[in-house]
Amino acid sequence: MERVWLAFTLAGGAAVIVVSSFFMAVVKEIPFRRNFIEMLSISLGVTAVSFVIGLVARRFLGADI
Repeated sequence: MERVWLAFTLAGGAAVIVVSSFFMAVVKEIPFRRNFIEMLSISLGVTAVSFVIGLVARRFLGADI
């Protein structure tokens, strides 16, 4: 069940990025695809780093929530 919620969270984040990228593309007249890919890759990169930090913390601190 956790994977379902993770998928919903990632999809929600991607939806927010789509809306903000579209808004910026229209207002600033910049390419949508390039801006979207850049913002999505940064967001997923930060998510991956946070996930790894959580795994390391769980392993060494023995914290299980």
